[in-house]
Amino acid sequence: MKTFYLIIVLFLIAFIGCQQSPKEITDDERNIIINEISQQWKIIIDGLEQQDIEIAFSGFSKSENTKYIRNGYIYPSIDTARNEYASWWSNPDMPKNKVTFDPVIYDIIDRNTVLLTALGSIVQVGNTDPNQKPWIIAYTVFWRKELDGWKIFNLHNSWE
Repeated sequence: MKTFYLIIVLFLIAFIGCQQSPKEITDDERNIIINEISQQWKIIIDGLEQQDIEIAFSGFSKSENTKYIRNGYIYPSIDTARNEYASWWSNPDMPKNKVTFDPVIYDIIDRNTVLLTALGSIVQVGNTDPNQKPWIIAYTVFWRKELDGWKIFNLHNSWE
């Protein structure tokens, strides 16, 4: 009978322990996470502006489950997206662009998962046409902390 009660008590302790909510993220932890991701995001955007395929795609997870959706099209793989951008950027007449974002919102789901939502604009560098209108662009980026740092696990962008 003592064994039965001991098993019940151990079960209850284990059950209660599993039901506790995870430790809250402190403001300092939140700031560190946002700083790390914003630095990585800036590198990726710099790569887009420079049309440097290595830099622009450096932040993507190597997982085969990583997804990229661009304006209603889901790429079958990150390599497919990377190859398409590389092809576009190999054209010497491809205009360079300047990308700006406001706002950039970080929703920290937990210590290893963050959703970045950003609205921004893209304008051609050197275009002197006074009627040039920027493209309005939206990004939703699912970041995951991996062994080698924060990586994009899912990216969606669309524009007007």
